[in-house]
Amino acid sequence: MIKQSAALSEVERGLLENMLYVVITKTKYDESYNFDQAGEEEAMFDDYRKRLKVVFDNLAALIPEVVLKVTKEYVVTTLNRWQASSYEDVEAAVSLLYNLGEALPASHGNHFSGPTQGGDPASLQVSQVKTSTMQEMMRLLVTSGVSAHTHPAVSLQFFECVARYEKFFACEVQFIPGILTAFLDVRGMRNANPRVRSRTSYLFSRVVRCLKDSHCQLHRAGLVPAGTSAGTGTPTACWGGKRWPADPR
Repeated sequence: MIKQSAALSEVERGLLENMLYVVITKTKYDESYNFDQAGEEEAMFDDYRKRLKVVFDNLAALIPEVVLKVTKEYVVTTLNRWQASSYEDVEAAVSLLYNLGEALPASHGNHFSGPTQGGDPASLQVSQVKTSTMQEMMRLLVTSGVSAHTHPAVSLQFFECVARYEKFFACEVQFIPGILTAFLDVRGMRNANPRVRSRTSYLFSRVVRCLKDSHCQLHRAGLVPAGTSAGTGTPTACWGGKRWPADPR
């Protein structure tokens, strides 16, 4: 039976934190991983990553504040120097942020507007810390420029993360034009890699469904020209209707 966090000794908490660092390290892709022609070894590693995620989720249940702190440190450090880091490190950082959404779940998937009142003060404080930490990491993700990374594994994980945390953009609409541009240009739906093109096309439709009301607010505020795709100046869909951007392929 899993112990509650408050019942853990300092020694146990230290061991669990060390285990978390091991999980992060082992999550990174090996340099021999073949993204173009995945074979048996790649399939085995993918399965291994899934099992590591289970460990990550269990650690989050035991020491949620430690998992949040360590994840933030790794994500912030890596994204601030992503151009000088290996793709393995960058992908692992974005993947950690992505996995945090399931490891530390929020009501209706909204990690960005925690409770402002009610409940005991300790739980309220923890929730507020989590909300502010998630906001900080997402702001860094979308402003760091990592969306321009040329490795397809990083590109895919970036857009998966954006789609998972779509409610962040409903809360901070100033980032919508930039993120839609990333979907529509060579970073996403016009990417040279067919897997990236295909997946981002699907994720784009998901994000649009969530953000169409916020997009209308941007139109009214004059932040996105009416009848054009955000930041591109090219004709695009009326999101409430049936027209969509031209096939980018």
